[in-house]
Amino acid sequence: MRLIPLELESKLREKGLWPQTWTARAAIYVLALDVIAFAMQMLMSRLFPAVAGRLGGWVSFLSGLAILLLAILGFRWLRSQILWRLRNKLIVTYVFIGVIPVFILVVMSLTTLYLLLGQFAGYVMTTEISAHLRSMQASNKAVANELTRRLGRNGELSLGMMAEVRSMDPDLSRRQVCGWQGNPSRPACSGPSSAAPFVLPGFVQDDFQEIVRDGDALFLRTATVIKTKPEPLVVISSERFDQDFMSGIAKGLGEIIVLGTIRNNGATQVPNARPLLAGEDQNKQGIVINEGPAGRSGIVVSAEGQQFDETFTAGSVPAPVSGLDLEITFPAPLQVRQWPGGIENRVGALVRIRTRVSVLYERLFAALGDYAQGIEYILVVVAIGFGIIVLLAL
Repeated sequence: MRLIPLELESKLREKGLWPQTWTARAAIYVLALDVIAFAMQMLMSRLFPAVAGRLGGWVSFLSGLAILLLAILGFRWLRSQILWRLRNKLIVTYVFIGVIPVFILVVMSLTTLYLLLGQFAGYVMTTEISAHLRSMQASNKAVANELTRRLGRNGELSLGMMAEVRSMDPDLSRRQVCGWQGNPSRPACSGPSSAAPFVLPGFVQDDFQEIVRDGDALFLRTATVIKTKPEPLVVISSERFDQDFMSGIAKGLGEIIVLGTIRNNGATQVPNARPLLAGEDQNKQGIVINEGPAGRSGIVVSAEGQQFDETFTAGSVPAPVSGLDLEITFPAPLQVRQWPGGIENRVGALVRIRTRVSVLYERLFAALGDYAQGIEYILVVVAIGFGIIVLLAL
């Protein structure tokens, strides 16, 4: 005779509640006996206290045995839920020890490579600007030395003398050269007719070569100071930092976007800069780039509490040579000195460079020639070997 109907047993089996092992069945039987003995003890506690006292011992024994069997079943269930198979544990261990570190290493390597390529692009551009400033300084010194020689004979600086000496400058079409001796308000200048005059600042006491902001425009200026009698001779060469100048640099690099116009409520202005205090961070507010703001075209960059608008764009992004020839976009700050105040701004203007990996690769390995291709093959073989090892381990 079945104590439990077959239909009820089938439903319990479907739900996983039917005891499958001898331990489970014993636990159910002991628990059932314990419940029955406890119920009989409660019923006889008033009618037959002696019998109820004897049943109390059996209730305690059966309760302890039921708790032990249920604890064994609970431990087995917990072990089946928490402890995995050895194969699963090995796979998870390999993922955390082998796959995730490799993934993190690849991401860190690619991020570092991108930052290094961006920094290298900025280095190439600033190196070209520095080389042009050195060339300007060399020509400026030649002009100053020639003026010193002529002043030793004639004794007075004139516009005619400056015009004759300026013909020695290799860039007559773009460069303006001015000389002062004694009176800072009466310069002798020679240059393009469109060039605006500029004043002699008080901070020019020695040679210098820098990018300057005069008004709302940027210039490349170099100065040469020669101690002559009765007054020192100061010669300054000035050239606009404009699209024509940057086009020569962008030709072998990519697209260069210069953000040199300072915005103040929609208008340009000369920055109200101030000397930095000792230990003060010159770029504490960082650089934030916004593409195409509402109501305006171009790019707006925030740096050092100022907003820079796009001034001009030179060059274009080269076409990719392969599917892996990715575009590199990176901002680079330009240090600019205020003219005539002399205050230096670490981020006086910004340049955004857009180039490709192939262009930077050619620049970086140009000196190695054919050896560069051999190094490339070695790196590719090492990367493939490393990938095969990882796949085999997986």
